[in-house]
Amino acid sequence: MSVVRFGEFELDEQTLELRKNGALTRMQQQPARVLAFLLNHRGSLVTREQIRLAIWGEDIFVDFEQGLNFCIRQIRLALNDQAERPLYIETLPRLGYRFIPQIEKSGDREVAPAEKRIRIAVVPIEDLSGQSETYFAAGLTEDMISALSRIDPSRLRVTAVPKFEGGHASAEHIDRLQRQLNLDYLLRGSVRRSADKLRITAQLHDLRDRSVLWSGTYDRQSGDLLAVQEEVTQCVSQCLALELLPSATVGSRRYSRSSAAYDAYLKGRFFWHKMTKEAIQRSMAYFHEALSLDPGFAPAYAGLADCYAQLGSIRVGQMKPLEALSKARSHLQRALEQDETLAEAHCTLGLIKSWYDLDWKGAEHEFQVALGLDASQITALLWQSLYLSVMGRHQEALGSLQRAREIEPLSCSVNLYLDEKKRGRHEPLEVAVPTCWQPTQA
Repeated sequence: MSVVRFGEFELDEQTLELRKNGALTRMQQQPARVLAFLLNHRGSLVTREQIRLAIWGEDIFVDFEQGLNFCIRQIRLALNDQAERPLYIETLPRLGYRFIPQIEKSGDREVAPAEKRIRIAVVPIEDLSGQSETYFAAGLTEDMISALSRIDPSRLRVTAVPKFEGGHASAEHIDRLQRQLNLDYLLRGSVRRSADKLRITAQLHDLRDRSVLWSGTYDRQSGDLLAVQEEVTQCVSQCLALELLPSATVGSRRYSRSSAAYDAYLKGRFFWHKMTKEAIQRSMAYFHEALSLDPGFAPAYAGLADCYAQLGSIRVGQMKPLEALSKARSHLQRALEQDETLAEAHCTLGLIKSWYDLDWKGAEHEFQVALGLDASQITALLWQSLYLSVMGRHQEALGSLQRAREIEPLSCSVNLYLDEKKRGRHEPLEVAVPTCWQPTQA
């Protein structure tokens, strides 16, 4: 790979870092991939379909249009470019895009293309601490799946599988999983917390020859837990890169500056997923605790917005919809002010626009932005499927559910949604619709 220079900018194709006059310029991973693709086709027309195949992959199930529009806007914002008077990216109406200026490359080296898409399964990280609530292990697993999903969606597919009974699996069990899901690799790990100590172990298994491709053990202070997830993911990424993904990079997530705040946030998400009145109240308490420790922690604001959106729904029904909507909007605004690239916030905004505002175009845009930022967002895929069903776009809704099942093929909730959809029921059983409204087609 190489560093590509154009004007006062340069893009490192290995790390996808964009710099202006040597200073790092903020840009998310997906827009950076689109920019790299345009740079490598400098002077030529690049169609939206070519970008879809190169960046999103040929078997992507969701409509990528809004995601690509978001990426182009982010690129233009970073380059201070304008569609009306382009200096860098020219839009050719109904055709695609063309990168205009001359470029200069340095440090080229040849990269062998991957022959096929790699499939890696992530087994839930086992908590060996003896705690009844394994929120930390669950949160760490979710973060691992999300980080791995951002390496290269066009060449690497990440799937979540249930934990093995007793923490062990027979060779027959693993063989069956490999055949059912067409797996190449299996990632397993464990975590043990005691007092201020933290130990995480992880192993990457090559299922083709049953070898252990990589393993690592991390002994840290509890205060270092924010860095451990990225460190483990980076090791897995580098190991895969040596074998099959020479250009793989890992997009980092932004966490709180406070380890205690992050810990409280993980507890909040653990209870939010239970979706009961009592669990959501506990979830809110933990999100508030996280914000008391770090007032600028965007995911905690998004978590509170999620809670209020559910409190005004039929499912929970503890607040009047308009009151819940007002509070959800307020916290969502704070989340996006802190981090506009937070996939969870765009997912919740999509829910609000669809089930509260009946803003169908706005809802579709937000779901696509969320999935563009984090393709493994199961919640966004499920809520998007509800929106698509209401719009009468049942095949696309089915595709969104199938993508969710590809990520979590043995999830009870995902398969319930999918079974209901296949039987012709267009509004799955657990839709969080405000009590005073029912959606109608536009």
